[in-house]
Amino acid sequence: MKKYITLFTTVCMLLMCFSGVITLSQETQDFSSYTPIASAEDFALIQSNPSGNYAVTQDITVPVTAMITGDFTGKLVGTNADRTAEEMRIISVSITGTDNKVGIGLFSALNTGAEIRNITLNGSVKFTGTGSSTMPGIGGFAGEIKTGATNISVSNCVNKASIDGPIRVGGFLGRVNSNGANIVLSGLRNEGAVTAVHVSNYSNVGGIIGYATTMAVPVTNCGNTGEVTGSTAAGARAGGIVGWSYASVNNCYNTGKIKIKNFAGGIVGVAANSAKITNCFNTGTVNATGGQAAGIVADSHTSKKVRFPVHIMPER
Repeated sequence: MKKYITLFTTVCMLLMCFSGVITLSQETQDFSSYTPIASAEDFALIQSNPSGNYAVTQDITVPVTAMITGDFTGKLVGTNADRTAEEMRIISVSITGTDNKVGIGLFSALNTGAEIRNITLNGSVKFTGTGSSTMPGIGGFAGEIKTGATNISVSNCVNKASIDGPIRVGGFLGRVNSNGANIVLSGLRNEGAVTAVHVSNYSNVGGIIGYATTMAVPVTNCGNTGEVTGSTAAGARAGGIVGWSYASVNNCYNTGKIKIKNFAGGIVGVAANSAKITNCFNTGTVNATGGQAAGIVADSHTSKKVRFPVHIMPER
């Protein structure tokens, strides 16, 4: 009985911690120097100045159909109409990529200085070209964070868009390749279906990130409620938060369905080398049709501890 009371108490504490993923500052702020974005046409103008600061001042319901190519190093923040306070804003997207040499997403890539905050993504991001093991990745907000990038923040955002690609597919980011300082990925929630179907060992898929290459990138206070589906490749992995992870994953949860052929994890598909997973829980169905399935981590290549995990098997 004591064991069940302790488990119940732990789950309640975790739920309370995770209930407030999205938080907005209540203080009056001055975003008057930020360029206002109120339409898909306005958003397209970011291409001419990808290092600028932008405030999304109303929901964009007519979809953005072209991603911002190259490296985005500016700021994109959801605000109220007069740019005096933070506010969650919707950006609808219908983005289709065909070039396997670049990342695919709202932004192709994030680099040093980039910040995205208070944005909900609706619609779809997909890749219809020929998949390649060298392509960066596909993500709702960005295909990748570039190698060596520093001072990047993606926080207080929601993805409701469906994300579909061959390899390194994430609800927010396809690949996080930076080992630089001050990378913040926090307060992110994926509700969209995320799918990687390419028959390749690089076909890793996650609700937040497809492939995270370094522990220098902490993934904190994030959650997935969407369905994450991986491929039939022998080495492919699927995770509710990260598909293949070298990163530190802290205070994260999954309630979505995870399915793939070989390695399915409620939080992480494979935890590699320096990866560390702390205070995470899963209540979603995890299904590997021909291999390993686990509530937290399906496959571990790390000597680091998985600390304080909670996995509650749902009714089937």
